[in-house]
Amino acid sequence: MKCLVVDDEALSRTFMEHFIARHGGLELVGSCESACEAADVLKREPVDLLFLDIEMPEMNGLELVRSLERCPQIILVTARKEYALEAFEVAVTDYLLKPVRYTRFLQAVERAERQIRLARQASGHVFIRTEGRYVKLDLATVQWIEAEGDYVLMHTDTGRHLVHSTMKAMAERLPDDAFVRVHRSYIVRLDRVGDVAATSLTI
Repeated sequence: MKCLVVDDEALSRTFMEHFIARHGGLELVGSCESACEAADVLKREPVDLLFLDIEMPEMNGLELVRSLERCPQIILVTARKEYALEAFEVAVTDYLLKPVRYTRFLQAVERAERQIRLARQASGHVFIRTEGRYVKLDLATVQWIEAEGDYVLMHTDTGRHLVHSTMKAMAERLPDDAFVRVHRSYIVRLDRVGDVAATSLTI
């Protein structure tokens, strides 16, 4: 999952960056010291998960959440308990109190992963970046996906899309009930599979 850290305290950002690197399944796309800076980053680089402080100058974290047109999963990271009710009114995924323990961080990330999987299964589409722009891709049109070095090649009913991603990261973005990774280099859509042999399958 792509994630962004937003906190005006440098030490807090460093701790979250360390947790993210330790996790292994998260990709840090940026670390911002203000909500205004984060808003600019999110316009250029949509993310799946936002680790967000609340009390920051100019714009606080909750104001940032309310301003977003496309809201990722939000994990609030704050030293203050009194914002909890207001936070859940804007449907945040979790609320972590500083100092954050790594086990509690893992629980929050797992909750975000579940929410993302459910949302993707319900929506039936993903956003991919290809040829310098973001494209909304209908998952029902995807036939299979193959590894191409540092990229994946997505074969669809309407054409092919080359996306900068690992196979592992792409598999995590797809609903488990519709896609399966049959080889380290191939992901297939289950309802497109025809004949299956010991060493091959037909789509």
